[in-house]
Amino acid sequence: MLPEETLLNRYTIIKDNLRENNLDAWVTFRYESRRYLTGFTGSAGILVLNPEPILLVDFRYAEQAKIESLKAKIIEFNKPYHKYLKEALNSGSSKKVGFEPNHLTVSQLRELKEFIGEVEWVPVENLVENCRIVKDEQEISSIKAAQELSEKALNNIINLLKPGVKEIDLAVELEYQIRKNGANIAFPIIVASGERAALPHAQPTSKEIKTGEFIVIDFGARIDGYASDCTRTFFLGKPGEKEVEVYNYVLEAQRQALSIIQAGEEAGLVDKAARDYLKDKGLDSYFGHGLGHGVGLEVHEAPRAAIDEKTILKEGMVITIEPGVYIPGWGGVRIEDMVVVRNNGYFNLTKFPKEEWVA
Repeated sequence: MLPEETLLNRYTIIKDNLRENNLDAWVTFRYESRRYLTGFTGSAGILVLNPEPILLVDFRYAEQAKIESLKAKIIEFNKPYHKYLKEALNSGSSKKVGFEPNHLTVSQLRELKEFIGEVEWVPVENLVENCRIVKDEQEISSIKAAQELSEKALNNIINLLKPGVKEIDLAVELEYQIRKNGANIAFPIIVASGERAALPHAQPTSKEIKTGEFIVIDFGARIDGYASDCTRTFFLGKPGEKEVEVYNYVLEAQRQALSIIQAGEEAGLVDKAARDYLKDKGLDSYFGHGLGHGVGLEVHEAPRAAIDEKTILKEGMVITIEPGVYIPGWGGVRIEDMVVVRNNGYFNLTKFPKEEWVA
């Protein structure tokens, strides 16, 4: 349950934005927006700000909504929901109503226009995302707890990194350890070994890990709705000169990026610091994705840390720093930490070891 003060602060920010956009009300069907603004964790429902919060839910979630969303008026609806939504909007004589264009289907919008009547539907992008981009201390605490739990889970499976163990078995055991300790997985776990380590988003298969191979594990937990995200690269056996060189270059690229993180810095320049270092080593063509991304209620959310990103970092943003090198037919390395931006630098939420390798 979200603290009352937190909810009131979030409502104030959103209502100010509604006024700035000359909107009478705002409607969302999106889980993350409902949860952020009301604390409601159910998987279905409609949130109306008119301008006070009204939460429309069906029978399955009526009691849950009353428990979790103390500041919202709860209305239980029977399908179809249109009549109830129309009444909620008419209660405030709403004429201009905002919606999230990236999270409403064409058919849903058509239905709204057809059934709600004399209302002008106005697309408003990133209304809630712009609020969510900076985390408060409670949000950071949840992300930190998720990271700590996921690292504990990884520690518990390190002894399974042996020849003959299947990628999928490692992923399943890691997920079990996360769930066993009271969290959910934040996203499908990535375990990629050997040549498959060159696939940034490889899903685990029945392939057995072998001596002389990279093993990339990308994983995260979710606590109180908030995700963590971490990647570590291992090597089974003694790495050769090239393996050591590439791994240490990726590690140094991460250090270069971390060294310039602070509030007031442009996100794209953080990416550039890592990318320029890898370019100097002749490896930039093997680093094809952005350096990082925001983490919160979603695993991937604003801000992006990519070469073209102009967002200015602010105190309280949580971002990943994850340079990688992926060489087809050979393997790959990714090292990912998750940090909180501070005015004088950053705080690293990731504690799992990442020492330099030696041949």
